[in-house]
Amino acid sequence: MSGWKSAGYLSLVGNLHANILYQYQGGTLTSNKLWNTDGSPVFTGAIVPGLNDVAGSSLFDIANRLNINKNGCAFPTGY
Repeated sequence: MSGWKSAGYLSLVGNLHANILYQYQGGTLTSNKLWNTDGSPVFTGAIVPGLNDVAGSSLFDIANRLNINKNGCAFPTGY
């Protein structure tokens, strides 16, 4: 599910964010979640030392950079 809030010239002081919670497959939205309850991504693979374990630039910690379920950006009720 994705959507934008408060976008446009008259809402410069409002929030601008996307709600991206579920997978698309073949162009169709599914009920497959993208995030675990702790905010970590469901779609990561194995951690390979030196390749995809670099804090701040690897997928394993993307929840920190995007504030997934943190810092006031909580999952919707029922997610």
